[in-house]
Amino acid sequence: MSAAVQAIDISKLSESERLELIDALWDSLDDPSQYPSLSSEQMAEIQRRMDDIEKNPQQKLYSWDEIKAAIRVHLQ
Repeated sequence: MSAAVQAIDISKLSESERLELIDALWDSLDDPSQYPSLSSEQMAEIQRRMDDIEKNPQQKLYSWDEIKAAIRVHLQ
């Protein structure tokens, strides 16, 4: 475990605070070229989901903010 992670001592954070930390860390990754490459299976799944959206435009889609809010409500 890195010194930075030990300094934060995430074991003392609530689940909500941990989610906020994950969100902040993700948002700090501002260079998409540094993201890990997706496998062919992951790319196929993304394509399958995109095809499903195009075939079923009436289905309800949720934004990442809506999903995070629902998780936070569930954890409280």
